[in-house]
Amino acid sequence: MGQPQHKAEPRRGDQPPIGELCVIGHPSRLGGADTELDHQIHCWQAMGAIVHVCHTGPLDDNLRSMNLEQRGCVYHEPRDWASVKGLHCISFCNGEYLKNLPEIKRYARSTSWVNCMTWSFDLEIEMHAKGLIDFHLYQIPHGYARVGGSLRDLANYRPLLFEPYFHADEFPFRESRPRDKFRFGRISRSDPDKFGRRQLWIYETMTAPVLKEGLILGWDHRIEANARHRCQEPFLPFLGRPCGRRVLSSRSRRTIRSRHDSSP
Repeated sequence: MGQPQHKAEPRRGDQPPIGELCVIGHPSRLGGADTELDHQIHCWQAMGAIVHVCHTGPLDDNLRSMNLEQRGCVYHEPRDWASVKGLHCISFCNGEYLKNLPEIKRYARSTSWVNCMTWSFDLEIEMHAKGLIDFHLYQIPHGYARVGGSLRDLANYRPLLFEPYFHADEFPFRESRPRDKFRFGRISRSDPDKFGRRQLWIYETMTAPVLKEGLILGWDHRIEANARHRCQEPFLPFLGRPCGRRVLSSRSRRTIRSRHDSSP
């Protein structure tokens, strides 16, 4: 009893646009879910929606520098769940949202959860089983396939697909840039789960017609211990920082001809 008659499949929303919604959490310049949320806010506003923001913690200078008020967002006091009464609430991969859902659900008109990972969280499953998550949103079918497996047999599982939005205006193409090196970067928090065991191999085997140089943030002794592959040329500490950055220079190249045969 209470189980769906068939396995839920994600569908694309076909309802009229929502006039107002509330983000539980806050976008930032760093992190996949944070930047996805930042770009999505641009999209929602372009659709005519009023975006409210109720953060799960104090607002620091980094968050304030996002200038959400100047962009037209309506701020609520952090963790003032009563202030979201009657609003559709949504959160992008924010663990504090899951922890506070029992209280948020008392006031929210609906609750939606966007899992930006490729696995489900134990608390996500628990909160859905308690009837506290109305909709699970996915940006790509692959994400739904990986995450939805632990949810699709539960009652009232309503998955929705939406197209991710990229705000290209913030990333203008720069024609006049140095061409003496192929420069790349990687940014994440210092968490071994964020770095694959073949992470260095990926960077070393990338080919370019000129010298490569990469800057990797979040690198520490735990990441080093987890990296099976060692590059032929060592990582060097980035001058001016005690730890957490590494610069990699490599002479792996490709011919000019192969450069034209592959995508950038």
